[in-house]
Formats: sequence, C-alpha cells, structure tokens
Amino acid sequence: IFTYDNADFATRIFVEHQTVAYGKYDIYGNAFEQVMKRYDESGELLDTKNIVNNVPVSGKPVVSEIEMLLGQNRNSDIITLDSDGNFSEHQFVEYAKYDIRGNAIEQNVTRYAADQAVLDIKELSSVYAGINAVKGQADSTIVVTKRGDGSTLESQSVEYMAYDAYGNALNKKVTR
Repeated sequence: IFTYDNADFATRIFVEHQTVAYGKYDIYGNAFEQVMKRYDESGELLDTKNIVNNVPVSGKPVVSEIEMLLGQNRNSDIITLDSDGNFSEHQFVEYAKYDIRGNAIEQNVTRYAADQAVLDIKELSSVYAGINAVKGQADSTIVVTKRGDGSTLESQSVEYMAYDAYGNALNKKVTR
C-alpha cells in the first residue's frame, strides 16, 4: 500500500508505504491475524502493528451465518512496536454494532500504555445511507474521546463530502 499526499499523479508526494501479511483464515476468508509494517520514503521501517481479530466462528453462541460471511469482527487487539521492536501502543477495538450491510456503526477504541493503564477511549458512531451504505462509505461519524478516567476530552463530528473511485474520502468537514 503506497500513500501519497493527494490523488493528482502530477503533483502528489510520497508519504509512506505499508505491507500487510495475513495469517490464519476462517472458511470465509476472514483473517484472524495481520502484521502491518510501515516504511518511510527511504525504505526504513517506521513501525509494526500486530493485529488479532476476533472473527465470529461457527458453532459459537449468537453467531449467525451472515456475521461469518460478512466477517463482522467482535473485536481487534492491536499491538504497535516501534522500528526497534519496542512497545509503542496497544489498542483494543470493540465493534459494538453493525448495520444490515456489514458496516460498523458503533465502535469503541481503547488505547493502553505499556503498563495497561487506559490512555483514552474513543467512541465512534457512523451513519451510512443510500449508495454510500452499499459501498461501505460513511456519510458522517461522531467521535467522542474520553480520558482514562472517563471524562470527556473532545467531541467531534465528521461529515464525508466526497469519495474518489477507490473509496478514499476526498473532502470532509470536521467540527469540534
């Protein structure tokens, strides 16, 4: 995955490149494990994310066939290591609610320090409508960030104004 600062081939500037390795799939092709590595423009490693997804498994309680087909994760555990392999961050993502098309409409992201103290919690609520719902492109998202003690740090509303042909948000309006 190559990331540039804009979509114009003539003026874009390289930002970073990522590799993603997948492991341990279920019968529907959903990855249980991923390793993402980010590199700078000279090819030097920036960081590594080790991701474990809790994908619904057949035979477990309250799991429908559609949940398994859509790969609706219950949660993801993400450990980030710096370029030297030292702990950088731990995130736990809970996918609390999906719409009928498999879009995550409620998520909670908790960040932890090395000692497992809660740094912050982000509560995300997304709205999908019309063709955007079919494409998995949110129309809007409310993000409430709370401190480890539960007090609100910041609240923001994000409106996605336009997407490119690849599903990347081109224009968005963020209100705090």
